[in-house]
Amino acid sequence: MSSVRLIACDLDGTLLDADHCTVPEGNIRALREASARGASIVIASGRPWSLVEDMAKQVGCVDYAVTCNGASVVEAATGKTLVAHGMERQIWSGIASALRSHGIFFSVYCEGECYVERWMVEKAMHMAELTLLNPKFQENFLKITTVVDRLEEALEGRRVEKIDAFQVPKEARKPVEDAVSALGPVYMASGLTSSMEFTAAGCDKGAALSELCAALGIDASEVMAFGDGGNDVEMLRWAGQSYAMANAGPAAREAARYETASNTEAGVGQAVERDFLQKTE
Repeated sequence: MSSVRLIACDLDGTLLDADHCTVPEGNIRALREASARGASIVIASGRPWSLVEDMAKQVGCVDYAVTCNGASVVEAATGKTLVAHGMERQIWSGIASALRSHGIFFSVYCEGECYVERWMVEKAMHMAELTLLNPKFQENFLKITTVVDRLEEALEGRRVEKIDAFQVPKEARKPVEDAVSALGPVYMASGLTSSMEFTAAGCDKGAALSELCAALGIDASEVMAFGDGGNDVEMLRWAGQSYAMANAGPAAREAARYETASNTEAGVGQAVERDFLQKTE
């Protein structure tokens, strides 16, 4: 393997334990040692910065965060947005309308913050993606979420980076995809089995990581990346040293060059220790 100058990790199903909130000690230990040896540490998530910041603090050595599936890049130490790509208003408003027409819960990520409409709040508390998770995740989600009556009015003139739709019924997925495709170029991905994620065309984790590395003078061959879901595919294909978690879906497995243990076994830390730290002692 080439030398490692940057390590990029997805959060849910990858860096985090099963509770979607806690970074296992094995991951923290390995990433801190990698950082001490000169590697830049990057979180690459579909979440907005407001739902990434706490995990960055747990790790304690995160340099940058690729958020909203690549729509923005944040400097972790300051929270400053370095790169931002928003969707055109008619695009994100059209996506919102398509989801509303099927009664699907969705959240809008705007300038690093999370917004939902009032009718969604009660619905959210009964959703499997939230109710089956650690109560801390549910608490944090509500704490950082702003409730508005109508998103189009509340976010007029602001930069919308991403829309997340949860618990999309199988029968609604194709109609939603068709409606969104008719709006114009949109990047569609899925981090969770029943979710749908939307960003501007060309915005994905791989593109954002490539842009960040170009600014840092780091080649793809010097990047170690970890992921498990469909929204990690571009990043795993781009990075020279990419790993799918043992719990990864088929798309991530196919895109990655290597495999490591599952997220509940601190698979990120195991790979960093074995393939980087032990080889640079």
